[in-house]
Amino acid sequence: MNSVWKPLVNQPPFDSSTMLLLTDGSVMCHDGGSAAWWRFTPDIKGSYINGTWTPLAPMHHTRLYYASAVLNDGRVFLHRQVGRKLVMPRVVCYRMVMFSLVR
Repeated sequence: MNSVWKPLVNQPPFDSSTMLLLTDGSVMCHDGGSAAWWRFTPDIKGSYINGTWTPLAPMHHTRLYYASAVLNDGRVFLHRQVGRKLVMPRVVCYRMVMFSLVR
């Protein structure tokens, strides 16, 4: 098997860090050390090489090191940064809200 690494056509416009594969096939990516998150969506043919980045709702607090989980229903859980006594919720939950046009 000849495997090769191919660069993405659309490189992330931020300092990419933790990536989570969501149940819809898109990728949720943390902007390292900030409160910002981005969604990477494959193109219409399912190619990640030609995918696009869109910003998601930011967290209320920044996190650097944390535990994470993606549930079957699409929710993402993050546990607060390890080893820091910050005033923030221990665990937060993110749910992607999908919009569709109704004709």
